Amino acid sequence: MTQTPLPVRTRSKAMLLSCSDPATLSLKELRYWHDKGLKIWRKQVPDLAGFSEQSGFSWLDIKLELARRLLASCNFCVHNCRVNRLNGETGYCRLDAQPRISGSYLHWGEEAPLSPTWAVFFSGCTMHCLYCHNWRETFDLAAGAVLNPEDLANTLLKQKSRYRTISLIGGTPEPQLHAIFELALALDPSVTAPLVFNSNATLSAEGLDLMEGVADIYLPDFKHGNDSCAWKLTKISDYLNTFCNNLNAYVQQGAAVLVRHLVVPGHLECCTRPVLEMLAKDYPGVAVNIMHQYRPMYKAADRPGLDRVLDRDEREQVALWVKELKLRTVA
Repeated sequence: MTQTPLPVRTRSKAMLLSCSDPATLSLKELRYWHDKGLKIWRKQVPDLAGFSEQSGFSWLDIKLELARRLLASCNFCVHNCRVNRLNGETGYCRLDAQPRISGSYLHWGEEAPLSPTWAVFFSGCTMHCLYCHNWRETFDLAAGAVLNPEDLANTLLKQKSRYRTISLIGGTPEPQLHAIFELALALDPSVTAPLVFNSNATLSAEGLDLMEGVADIYLPDFKHGNDSCAWKLTKISDYLNTFCNNLNAYVQQGAAVLVRHLVVPGHLECCTRPVLEMLAKDYPGVAVNIMHQYRPMYKAADRPGLDRVLDRDEREQVALWVKELKLRTVA
């Protein structure tokens, strides 16, 4: 995965807009300036009116203030709960405005191009997978520690020689956009490790616009090949449309993209095969990690068919499909 000379978030942080203090702007004005930044970022404006090379507020400042305001009627992800997280209301993810993490440490378990990474494991999720491997950390919100972006930024500065990337994991990071922007703004300029958005790919249209210019690498989990299995196993509706909308946006944003697919026993024909075919046909240049480390954890241990690991025949069948479809794989 090739990277731009400077991380995407560093360039968006340096992009200044000649607007008033974001804290004094209305929600409508914040959206105006954010959209203005998007057009400049995408180079869709004939001139750079509103852009300043010397003074002003960064586009990332606008993103942070907009995300904070949206917490009053949260629409970060496709569940579109519209709850007031600022007042302690919670939606699907069960999170209020206080960002929580279950851990933050040097991690060697990601793909080779990303490792070692400094992993930030967020609490809460936009799915409820029966086979969740991180269920204790993800769903036990009370056990999570409150995230202090400045403290984490200081840790990342001190440890910067030890990691190649910074990974926002979970759970999933979609409900935590305000915390991500706070962290990105707090990072010392010398911390240039790419920011990895490791997610369920469930951002809303507004969430996708907010993340543009912040994520250096997108790492979505492509879990299921049809909406029926997605609902039964992960409790999300309209899954394929949601995933493809997110993946299309990632590619259009010009960030690096690596897709994961966890092979689930008994779901090769209904899920794995369609997922691989779709990636080969529609996203031939995107790297894929085919994961065989499924274990019957969380509620899967009590579900017939999900209560086992993959057998050798299943592994061999998937390997044949990967070869047949000529997928670009990483591990």
